[in-house]
Amino acid sequence: FYDPRARELYIADWIAEAIQKPVMAHEIVHALQDQSFDLESLLKPNKRNSDDQLARMALVEGDGLALMLEYVFHEMGQPIAWSNPTMRSLMTKQIAQGAELKSLPLYIRETLLFPYLAGVGLIAETRAQNSGVRGDRMFRNPPRSTEQVLHPAKYFAGLAAAAERAGA
Repeated sequence: FYDPRARELYIADWIAEAIQKPVMAHEIVHALQDQSFDLESLLKPNKRNSDDQLARMALVEGDGLALMLEYVFHEMGQPIAWSNPTMRSLMTKQIAQGAELKSLPLYIRETLLFPYLAGVGLIAETRAQNSGVRGDRMFRNPPRSTEQVLHPAKYFAGLAAAAERAGA
């Protein structure tokens, strides 16, 4: 895992060898995010609006998970088809089934998985649309609600409005 406070990446020796490289790819993304966007500040708890905090976490984890999936597909010699909704759905179901969270209450399980599954959906939609929206722009103006994460068109509309206000 990557610790933004210590600015260090830790490698767990108990992770199965088959998934060490993909997990490392995911965590390196976090280190790179931190270098450019200060993850500790970005992920700072918002006591007045936990929905805002969960949306920002979805951006961070979705970006990491998307790159991890791209790495896995690359290693298999396969292109990743972000524009294929069936493939995206199968990937997210596979991730959810692999989680060791089945014994937890549904609310807790969904809250823990949301940043990964909904976040990768936001990133996948960005990549599928080839919208020209780059990750740095998303990190400078992150989604502010889980609604924006679940409905990327609403996020993109807000992002466009913010760019207009800024004169970009």
